[in-house]
Amino acid sequence: MNSSNTLTYILLISTMFLQACDPSGVHVQSIEISPSEYSLTKGKTLSLKAIFTPSTTSNKGINWTSSNENVATVDDKGVVTGISIDEVTITGTTVDGNKTATAKIKVIAVIYKIDFFSLSPPQLNLDISNKYTKTSVISVNITPPDARPKVLKWVSSMPEVASINEQGLATGLSAGTTTIRVSTIDEINYATCEVTVTGEYIPLTKIELIPQTITIEERNSMTLSIKFTPENATDVGVNWTSIQTNRIISLQGSTITGQSPGQATVVVTSIENSDISATCLVTITKKIVSVASVNLSPTVLDISLNQSSTLVAMIFPEDATDKSVRWTSTPANIVNVVDGVVTGIGVGRTTVAVITNDGNLSSVCDVNVNPIGIKVTAVSISPNTVTVATDKESSYITANLLPTNASNKKVTWTSSNSTIVTVTPSQIGTSASIQGKEDGTAIITVTTDDGNFTATCTVTSKTKLNIPNIQLYSNSFTSNGPIPVKFTNEGANMSPRLSWNNPGEGIGSYVIVLIEENANAFNILFTYTVPDNATLSLDEGAIPNYVGPNPNANQKLTYSFKLYVMKSSTTFVTTAGASHELLQFNNQDNLLFVSNSWVGTYTGTN
Repeated sequence: MNSSNTLTYILLISTMFLQACDPSGVHVQSIEISPSEYSLTKGKTLSLKAIFTPSTTSNKGINWTSSNENVATVDDKGVVTGISIDEVTITGTTVDGNKTATAKIKVIAVIYKIDFFSLSPPQLNLDISNKYTKTSVISVNITPPDARPKVLKWVSSMPEVASINEQGLATGLSAGTTTIRVSTIDEINYATCEVTVTGEYIPLTKIELIPQTITIEERNSMTLSIKFTPENATDVGVNWTSIQTNRIISLQGSTITGQSPGQATVVVTSIENSDISATCLVTITKKIVSVASVNLSPTVLDISLNQSSTLVAMIFPEDATDKSVRWTSTPANIVNVVDGVVTGIGVGRTTVAVITNDGNLSSVCDVNVNPIGIKVTAVSISPNTVTVATDKESSYITANLLPTNASNKKVTWTSSNSTIVTVTPSQIGTSASIQGKEDGTAIITVTTDDGNFTATCTVTSKTKLNIPNIQLYSNSFTSNGPIPVKFTNEGANMSPRLSWNNPGEGIGSYVIVLIEENANAFNILFTYTVPDNATLSLDEGAIPNYVGPNPNANQKLTYSFKLYVMKSSTTFVTTAGASHELLQFNNQDNLLFVSNSWVGTYTGTN
């Protein structure tokens, strides 16, 4: 035995002796994991095996971990489960000595085998003389459905006869026959469809819009026509667009609606060939709004000789196009009238008239010119108590001077607390507007310039409440439409049928009110308390003492019915000249519900 072999033998004997003396046994020197790389199908499992060196290792315990358990998990026996498509590293760590080894696992998608592959329909006829029959979709049938690949390869054997896109849409181009073939990328699975194309395709060459220029008023509409050349073109589908800097028009297909004055261009373009288009220049003019009525304020005027006062002509509607007027007085030697400013030039009475240039509508004011020097003897305010809504529209009060023909009608208005109620003198006459600012009460005082006579009005300002709504309707006429003559003073003067939905329990009374509206002036024609609280409708003619519409000849006025549902049967509070909004406010503490307004119009004939 040579010296080298002798040394090896001694070391082996020594190692065996030391291990025999070590109570813990044989220790791990290294490990390997098998397999070290593997492609695992999603949802499947793989058992990893740990290989120890030396193989006689006493403690073969191992801990398994996954670098990403969202991709793959591993249990304490080394069984790996694929969760989602990606790559992950599985690590095994020995209990004895913390030796490690890894395996790289690639989780892949489930691979399905295609059992059946076909096209539907297997034969197809396309007619290119009609745009609706020149195309058709060819469907791919694959079994099982999960085996369908993401990408299919489509080919037309005669692309000049019919084309095919990636979605299977076949489009006929010319008469003939072609074979549409679809296959998987690997060409293992394929199917065909025989396509026959008939008919004659006639291309569109020109579009014309009729008319090519138009002028319409704002809020009016007009529809354009299209002329196609040739008239029998196969595809006449078009898109409509407009060119405009502001919102001059709105466009729905070929219908144009004017929105505001200006110019815009309407463009129609062929869907098949965007190079073929036509235009129409559209001019929108301001809508001509005719004058419906004119009213003078005041309608009675007392002035002294050489004194001036201003009459205001209120034109309705407010957006009337031509608001110009002319003034006359009859007899002409009592006053001079210049732009509504009336100046007394002689003692006596005269009638001042304002006449609209649009429609020759008129309104008059009776003017009395008094001799100079008639003194004021007293003053009062009407009404002398008022309730107003905080931060809402103004209400009006009037100072009444005695005698009515006093020479100096100048007055001064003051409020005892302008943080609660403010008062603003009117530019005309002896009226003033009052407006609530905060909840509370203030005293409004008027003082005459002649004699310093005073009078007061108590004004209460309070917040307006939100009252729930109830639905009122009528079968006798359409809301916002004309009122039939039988429901007016010129006809049978009978009340229309009125109905409302059930508001529930706790009803004290129903009150129906009809108001006449004339250029922002209001006239309560009647109020009616329904005697039976269970009633939900009133037939035609059911309201006693009904007062229907009765405008002057050729005067068109608006009339609105409204239902007030009261908590109790206490008196309904009305005020002369009140609007529905003011009536609701004055009665709000006793209101359960208030209805919508059922509105109609009537033009006098007598």
